[in-house]
Amino acid sequence: MNKSLKSNDDLEATAIEWLTLLRSASITPTQERAFFKWLNTAPEHQSAFVRVDQIWQRGSALANVKHASSKKTRTVRQPLYIWTTAGLAMSCIFAVAFLFLLPANLDENTLYQTATGERKSYVLADGSKITLNVNSKVTVNMGNPKTRDVKLLLGEVYFEVAHNKKRPFTIHTQEGNVVVLGTQFSVRASAENTQVTVISGRVRVTPVSGTKALDHKAVNLTANQQGELHSGVIETNPINAQRALAWRDGLLRFEKAPLAEVIAELNRYYNTDITLSNEKMASLRVMAVLPLENDIMTNLAYLKDNLNIEVKNLPDTQGI
Repeated sequence: MNKSLKSNDDLEATAIEWLTLLRSASITPTQERAFFKWLNTAPEHQSAFVRVDQIWQRGSALANVKHASSKKTRTVRQPLYIWTTAGLAMSCIFAVAFLFLLPANLDENTLYQTATGERKSYVLADGSKITLNVNSKVTVNMGNPKTRDVKLLLGEVYFEVAHNKKRPFTIHTQEGNVVVLGTQFSVRASAENTQVTVISGRVRVTPVSGTKALDHKAVNLTANQQGELHSGVIETNPINAQRALAWRDGLLRFEKAPLAEVIAELNRYYNTDITLSNEKMASLRVMAVLPLENDIMTNLAYLKDNLNIEVKNLPDTQGI
């Protein structure tokens, strides 16, 4: 993938290879760094990748893609279409032709979303990367050359923002806005508040116009700080951001968390309804690391053994 490719067809073929690798379970950190290096080499690379990514999403997904330079088949997570080596040239022609059938300004208001138990990562047109947690929804607008805008409609998203001091990256929520030039952080929006967790760099959190207490007063958050925004009030606290965002690595980490909070998180990640039969148990403190690859009963068994509690299977629910 280090070849210098000049034609649109060659660029799109390379973009297809990268997209397939990014959506596979086998990509390594070295390969990911190589992808970003390729992406940032030229604007044409970014354009080719965005075109292919949009087609992938709108056409649903690829199943088995064979590299243009190899006959080895790579299996990806979301199968629907099969592109073969022999058909790769034609698929590129199809990709270009299909663009004429799509609405203009593909970078404007693109919707990304996940379902229960689903986490997905995407590379945006500017080279930024977003990772959606379970039950999350955002729209991305890269159509304005002076701004980069994301609307967080639901759930939690982790951002790795490509640095560009002349083009601010703004996340809009119902409680306020988060502005950043280039950093790594997460934003979680719920009906009650907006929560911002920063791993590195600095972000500015501003309440939306019309809220009361700290109307229009921004707060800067730096690494290992978390801000909660509600009704115009921003509360900040120190936090171990890597641990707080362990879901990116497929883990749920709890450090002296109330059992009620643990149950709420399990209900959020699994398609189930866990209830507490005794409200006095809600305040029990939990220290646990629960792999999300486990099924719900395995993680409940861990809680049962370590908290000395009973888990009962009820129709369409689990009771503790």
